[in-house]
Amino acid sequence: MDTSYQRVFEIPFDSERKMMATVHQNEGRLFVMVKGAFESILPLTSFLVCLNLRNNHKSLFSIGLLTNKYLLGSISGGICIQVALVNIPLFNQIFEINNLTLRDWLLVLTLPLLPVIFNELWKAGKRIFEAT
Repeated sequence: MDTSYQRVFEIPFDSERKMMATVHQNEGRLFVMVKGAFESILPLTSFLVCLNLRNNHKSLFSIGLLTNKYLLGSISGGICIQVALVNIPLFNQIFEINNLTLRDWLLVLTLPLLPVIFNELWKAGKRIFEAT
């Protein structure tokens, strides 16, 4: 990684969890880097980013979290598929996926929120500076 990206936080690698995460800062923007547990983190992150990036200026909360029923249905279906893939033993064998512990699920559900939070803060900052 480019040395201009200063590391501000780290969740160290854990062999049981099979992942690690770091938060970096560059030019006032924060970036989350995650390694490992790809099959668990990427789909949920993508779902949340879809909700968050529906508008470049308005907050997710001003647009309304539940306003796009088709997108919510798609996200719900994707999460159900992801949970099934991780928890049904037959799928574990086919796709060579390890079962996740409760702690792993908490990380899988928490880490994807970071880009959403950072993007909401970025949009709020843009609105404040554009108003002045």
